[in-house]
Amino acid sequence: MSSGSTTLTILSEEQKFNGDNLLSWTTNMKQLLGSKGLLGYIDGKVTSPPKPNAGDPTPDPTPIYSSTPNFDEWNFRDQLARGHITLNCVDIAGLGVVTTGTAKEAWDSIQAEWGKSTDMRRSHAQELLNRTLFAEGGSVQDHVKLLRTRKAAVDNLSTAAIGDEAWRGIIIRSIPPTPNWLPVIPSLYTLTSSADVVSTLLVHGMILDRKNQGKPSSSSSNTALVARTTNECTNPNCKAKKRSTHSTANCYWPGGGKEGQFPPNFGQRAKANAASAASAGHPDDHFVLSVTVNLEPGGSGVVIEDDDEEPPTALELGRSGVVVGDDSDGTPTAFVSHGFSSFRKGNLPTFLDSGASDTMFISRGDFTEYTPIASRTGDSAKATDGDFDIVGEGKVVKRYLVDGKEKTVTYTRALHTPTLNANLISVSAFDKAGLTITFGGGKGVIRKADGTVVLTSQLEKGMYTVDPLADISSKTTAAPAAVASLSQPATLEQWHRRLAHCSPMTIQGMADSNLVDGLNISERDLHGKCEDCILGRQTRRPFDDKTDSALEVLELVSFDLWGPSRVQSAGGKIYFMPIIDAGLSYKHGAYLPDKSDSSIRKVGISFCHFFLLFLPYTAV
Repeated sequence: MSSGSTTLTILSEEQKFNGDNLLSWTTNMKQLLGSKGLLGYIDGKVTSPPKPNAGDPTPDPTPIYSSTPNFDEWNFRDQLARGHITLNCVDIAGLGVVTTGTAKEAWDSIQAEWGKSTDMRRSHAQELLNRTLFAEGGSVQDHVKLLRTRKAAVDNLSTAAIGDEAWRGIIIRSIPPTPNWLPVIPSLYTLTSSADVVSTLLVHGMILDRKNQGKPSSSSSNTALVARTTNECTNPNCKAKKRSTHSTANCYWPGGGKEGQFPPNFGQRAKANAASAASAGHPDDHFVLSVTVNLEPGGSGVVIEDDDEEPPTALELGRSGVVVGDDSDGTPTAFVSHGFSSFRKGNLPTFLDSGASDTMFISRGDFTEYTPIASRTGDSAKATDGDFDIVGEGKVVKRYLVDGKEKTVTYTRALHTPTLNANLISVSAFDKAGLTITFGGGKGVIRKADGTVVLTSQLEKGMYTVDPLADISSKTTAAPAAVASLSQPATLEQWHRRLAHCSPMTIQGMADSNLVDGLNISERDLHGKCEDCILGRQTRRPFDDKTDSALEVLELVSFDLWGPSRVQSAGGKIYFMPIIDAGLSYKHGAYLPDKSDSSIRKVGISFCHFFLLFLPYTAV
């Protein structure tokens, strides 16, 4: 009988070949078959011997690792190797594995079909991981989760996982060098593990969040100066209450120079004051939101791209539109409460809304494809200041993190409604697309027919909110400032006083990097030091009388001790002691191996001996 192991080994479900882990599965199978002596049956080194004729003597048995088996032994061992290959695949038929031939044919069928696609997918996954950037103001924890999700996709397509050193570099490079994060980035390179890098980022993010809690929650603007224009807007379609605040070239309404380029939270500032006044004295915030728009069928299409499927599933456009009944007068209607202006401290929310027939977005920058339409205005019948305008439609692509995996949802015909208080994702659009929406347990979940989760929302203050991931695409974004500064350039000293005596180097850096609109410096020379800054940094008031600085040699000697140093000197010293004599203002530096009393005493005695020896030659 032949020696060796002839048992069949089955890998775990995670290690079996599923189409996405070819490289790691190939490595595991080669090690498995090699340990059993069957590797030659898949690489073609052990070939089939000729079939014996009747009456031939029975050949001697060979071990399982033999490269010259007899005919019967080769057939058995080849079937054993083929069984290891086929039974360690998740879906044999779906993966196209050959099961009727030899072990080599089954092996080659997998390598030939999935080898090239694996290389392309690994390259795409690596590129997606490298292009992942942290969005300023976002959650550091969500950013780290997204990085780990994309790292796992790369590891599944590679023979070896990404090393900790390379992983640390990816995490650090994903943090943009903004003024908030630039102070902490250099220290990240000194850390020795990715866990230390992540914990440092999380702590710094908590510090920034705490710092921002006391700041106003209105939409931020990086405009240094805002000057009132003298040219009044003459656009007939402009719906601004005060046309003197902007010109026709800067008008966002149809027919203006910046048509459709509404900034985030446009039209919400006036409502914020009314909301805060209306909600005073009420411990709970109540939010009411519903939108009805009379459009033709197919007003809002939905296309869902799932990372687990190739190619992405595209739901038929036109199936997700909703037609309002015949009793409607055709006037768009919005039921919007004031409270949204204070929702999430002023940050723009996105709601999963069962009362919206179409998906609607406020910011023009969310649209990747955009078509302006004739402005339509509706009147609210159930809430004060619920009017809203529809100025365009187009395609919006959003990314979401669902159960640790990234999902991409494309809203093919979303509406641009800049005066609404929140982005609306239509529940009826998903229902018409054949998906199931369930609400319960503080969550709203949208699933496909096979049960795959597409989108989730969280119950917050009575509303189901959806949090999209930061957009990492290369599309251009809308201009963040409503108007540009029209002031004349000022000197660096004048900007220093305007910006609360900020550091001149910081002001020059902001101007050179174009971080602030309107920050134009006409002269960068500084004429002396700022007296106000000198007085403001003093910790005590100046001496009233003059002090006597006449001291004898060695009458007053100052010692200090620094260390220990991370790097030891060539002489084995790790401490440094600066010594200053007040009489001569003589400075001396001594290096110590430790800070024991004996070492310090030796340095002091040597310093005194030095002065006593050279005192006759020193002019006091």
